[in-house]
Amino acid sequence: TGKLTKAITTLFRYSQANSANQTFDIGTTRDIRLGLAYRHPEQDQFNALLRYEYEENGGLIPETILLGSGTGSQDHLFAGELIYAPNWRWEFYSKLAYRNSRTFVADDFVSSSNISLGQLRTTYRLNYHMDLVAEGRSIWQPSADYTESAFLLEAGYYLSPELRLAAGYVFGRADDEDFTGTRSAGGPYFGMTVKLNSLLDGFGQHRAPDVPEGVAEKAVLKDTASHKGRRQKAEGRSRKAEVGRQKSEGRRQKAEGRRQKSEGRSRKAEGRRQKSEGRRQKAEGRRQKAEGRRQKAEGRRQKSEGRRQKAEK
Repeated sequence: TGKLTKAITTLFRYSQANSANQTFDIGTTRDIRLGLAYRHPEQDQFNALLRYEYEENGGLIPETILLGSGTGSQDHLFAGELIYAPNWRWEFYSKLAYRNSRTFVADDFVSSSNISLGQLRTTYRLNYHMDLVAEGRSIWQPSADYTESAFLLEAGYYLSPELRLAAGYVFGRADDEDFTGTRSAGGPYFGMTVKLNSLLDGFGQHRAPDVPEGVAEKAVLKDTASHKGRRQKAEGRSRKAEVGRQKSEGRRQKAEGRRQKSEGRSRKAEGRRQKSEGRRQKAEGRRQKAEGRRQKAEGRRQKSEGRRQKAEK
């Protein structure tokens, strides 16, 4: 893998495998891949991928050797993929491939076929979590007058930026190993897409995807409104608590005033009681003095009566 420019990347891979079986020779398998990718580092609206792949004896297994010597296959694949996203809501994906296959059986029979593959998918984001997908795919082989097509509708929901759940329905059947996504039969289906992110240092994307501008503004407004609403509710609760505290303080002050008034009335009553007791004690003193004067007068009267009686004798 190497970068020609900041936006263009190339890929070349070669792999070969041979058998080590001493009984019979399975044969050599080869795989050559050459790719060219375009992706602007600052603008992600348009992406493209061109690739060529050569595969020799890719599906060879030990049982095929029983057919005789010279059994094998060769595949040449030319493919191009385009992704165009004019904004965060819309994404258009297309793929066109051409594959030439040749099969050899015992050096006596050679079969050749040319197959074309076409795929078109449109994705529309309803919001930051939900999207709708419509896709059409077709396989055609002019030499055999054969065409196979299929269409699908799908709805997806993002539990997180890295995890998507989907459900859809396929009309028809068109499946090949060089298509993106497997649709081997018609009918309903469910799917899950997971993106491995930040597993190891230097692997994957180390920050969550940016929220689209429109969604970001709405999210900011929503968060601002929500924060403002929570702040107003908190202020309202604080004001209610302050009013309740003031009412409680007012009730406490009124109760304290009533208690002080009651204590004042009690002190006044105690003062009146003490004054009444003082007057009673004064009256009792005057009564005792009068009683003393009466007793003294009675004593003088008795003395006078005694002297009178003595005088009569």
